[in-house]
Amino acid sequence: TLVCRALGYEARLVHDWTDHVWTELYCDSLQRWVHADSCEAAFDTPLVYEQGWGKKLTYCLAYARDHAVDVTRRYSRKYPEVLTRRTQFSEQDLKRAMAALNGFAMDRAILELREDLQGPRREALERREAREAEELLGCERSSQAAKAEEQVGRTSGDAQWREQRGELGATEEARREALRLSESGLLLASAP
Repeated sequence: TLVCRALGYEARLVHDWTDHVWTELYCDSLQRWVHADSCEAAFDTPLVYEQGWGKKLTYCLAYARDHAVDVTRRYSRKYPEVLTRRTQFSEQDLKRAMAALNGFAMDRAILELREDLQGPRREALERREAREAEELLGCERSSQAAKAEEQVGRTSGDAQWREQRGELGATEEARREALRLSESGLLLASAP
């Protein structure tokens, strides 16, 4: 995330409470946030953790310099199941906390801008926020199958370590692909 920001990309850190982190980049041409995991050499494969690794997700929270948002729905097609594991606090309390963090981050970042840039930046962030809220609700209702690159177990780390963590693959095929791609990552998943 830091490298992406240093290169001028709008990027945010996604923290998965089951112990992994990755980056999301804002893509102007797609008008959406796109998943990027440098450990896995993965790009735009948000379902890889649940569908490929077999992770039992709980909270996936994204943080940027000017906003914060719960993006768990983007990373799961089993959101009702995820909700049964989200027991740290009520969903209402989480929404209130994330809204407060988001408001604080947005206000603080906008005040650092020149006055003539403050209004347009706030409007842009609010438009993005509304589009993303709609997108995240659509993820929950989506019946779209996972892409081939999302049906691969974890490719980074020692195979025994991945096996112990239960991340080598949700299926036997995912395990085989994870082992095959251990040196190259997911970017080559579609290569013969």
